[in-house]
Amino acid sequence: MQATATVAAPPTKRAQQAIETRRRLIAAASRLFAAHGYNATSVAAIGEAADVSRGLVNFHFRTKEKLLHAVIEELVSELESHMFPTDAKADSPIELLWILIEAHRRFVTEQPQRARLLFRLQAEELNPTLGLDAFAKLHERWLERTKPWWDAALAAGELDPTLEHNAVATVVIGALRGIALEWLLAPDAVQVDRAYAQLRLTLERSLLV
Repeated sequence: MQATATVAAPPTKRAQQAIETRRRLIAAASRLFAAHGYNATSVAAIGEAADVSRGLVNFHFRTKEKLLHAVIEELVSELESHMFPTDAKADSPIELLWILIEAHRRFVTEQPQRARLLFRLQAEELNPTLGLDAFAKLHERWLERTKPWWDAALAAGELDPTLEHNAVATVVIGALRGIALEWLLAPDAVQVDRAYAQLRLTLERSLLV
């Protein structure tokens, strides 16, 4: 007997409204965080900007920190889909790193306002009194996602075996952020495309055997 395919029921009107409300809250929070920073933005202000009550903000996200995490996740989700593509065609594991670097360059140069918001929120996380850890978790996730590349490249004999993944990945992440930040601060002085190209060349010379 042939199995019958299960068709998912369409979301109810209430569920659709909840999804739309979350989107509006994330969009409003993104605008206010970009303009005033996380610490200076109140839950009430976010609700007002999204045209919903403060109670709905708390209902959907419980705390402002959880809303911050949602903002960050939305900001980086598209970036990560290009940095870590599931259908990437690469001749070797190390080529996935070049895909990552190019995706980061395109994000920064094509969406500078979103990149600025990320940097502003990163700066807020440096304040220990706020107790934020969104970017610490993001860093850990990127380390985890690049580790299989590293192990595969080592097994293929592409990498210098004396190097250590965590340290190298941290340097690469720091370099990407550094190039982006310098360009956002001084776009007329930084040759951003050349800087990303130079990063790749430096990595090729220092990592590969």
